Amino acid sequence: MFRNLPALGLLACLTLAAAPVLSQQSSYLHAPAVNDYAVHNPGGTTILPDGRLLKPAGKHFPLAKWPHGLAMTRDGKTLFVASEGIGQLITGWDGPNPVIAEISPLEEGTRKRRSNAGGADFSPDGKTLYWSSGESGELYVFDVDKKEKVADIPLNGMLDGRAYADSFAMDVKTSADGKFVYCADVTNFRVAVIDAGQRKAAGSVAVGRYPYALAVVGTNVYVANVGMFEYSPIPPPIGIDFDKRGLTFPPFAVPSQEARDGVRFEGRDIPGLGDPNAPESFSVWCIDASDPAHPAVSNRIKTGLKVGVVSSGIETVGGSAPNYLLPIGNTLYACNNNNDEIDAISLADGSIKSRVRISPSPLTAKLRGLSPAGMVASPDGRRIYIAESGLNAIAVMDTRTSKIVGHIPTAWYPYRLAISPDGRKLACISFRGFGNGPNAGKNIPASPFLGMK
Repeated sequence: MFRNLPALGLLACLTLAAAPVLSQQSSYLHAPAVNDYAVHNPGGTTILPDGRLLKPAGKHFPLAKWPHGLAMTRDGKTLFVASEGIGQLITGWDGPNPVIAEISPLEEGTRKRRSNAGGADFSPDGKTLYWSSGESGELYVFDVDKKEKVADIPLNGMLDGRAYADSFAMDVKTSADGKFVYCADVTNFRVAVIDAGQRKAAGSVAVGRYPYALAVVGTNVYVANVGMFEYSPIPPPIGIDFDKRGLTFPPFAVPSQEARDGVRFEGRDIPGLGDPNAPESFSVWCIDASDPAHPAVSNRIKTGLKVGVVSSGIETVGGSAPNYLLPIGNTLYACNNNNDEIDAISLADGSIKSRVRISPSPLTAKLRGLSPAGMVASPDGRRIYIAESGLNAIAVMDTRTSKIVGHIPTAWYPYRLAISPDGRKLACISFRGFGNGPNAGKNIPASPFLGMK
């Protein structure tokens, strides 16, 4: 697995095993380290400040800071990792001597910053990389062989009679033939269709709130909407007795009738937030992109637990937050981050075929916080590997039984996964890796990787 200082990731070659089942009589839960202090030891066992232990499976090597995006060429030979300010193309990732080449979306000499998002995908032939820019509202286009940026494709501007501004380019996926690239625009609540040949936006369609992740099945594009509310500007106050700079106190609690419908507060008519379970919130939408200039929404699917539903004796308040999509055959798997659940959605009619709750032990069955993120499937589709960011592990799910059969240990905060075409090698980037270790005293780790950009 990859390792990155101070935000580390790991690349693993793994043998899977079922997770042990803890006795119901062991009811006292505590951090594994008990009384031991934090230790930075990538070659052995690292102890995190919260007392949890890190001893990842597989091999690991360093990346740049804060890796948050991962893509693989169709032949499995090259990985791309999006990190803070830079990207890294990695060949030989599954061998003893991986080769890492840095690429940057910024001109040489420009001050590096987080000028990118984690969305990225290769063209089908692996010669072109499409990489989302984040808040600058562009799609970067790189020549993979030359390792050079060859174009910027803007999402902002006029399209079909509407002016788009302040775009935030998030997830990116290419069509099977490579002729089109689909990009989630978080701030404009839309999916943009890019003509890869002309390198410009060809179409756009409004979707749900905060589109975050995409999946492509034929000419259908599926988008996971990770947000709950669409917020409105607060109007200026009426009268001279109120602070014109803004509100001095929150106008309502959430949930409440005032939050839903709006309220008069400090001389202002504060708009309501509406129904937290609206079709636009916490949902997966299907887009028919057969006409790239006029993509259209063809289905809306609510995933996970709705707000207000009682689960494990507790009322759900946060929503499901679907943050990753994985198509396998006639099924689309949606990762519900807040619920620690995976939904299996029928591609035929959009119905939920099954819902799998991820839990490492019966002792923690009523708890939440595994925060499942990226997913990848074995080539035969029989197993799904799920990054458990809150557990520092990868869950292994059997798609035939819809059960979790084990957990693979990783470094700190695993986030995205990729798998080799033969299904024998698994790549995992971990956002925090092994951490930085102590920041003072004689135990500061003497690592050759601390000097990396």
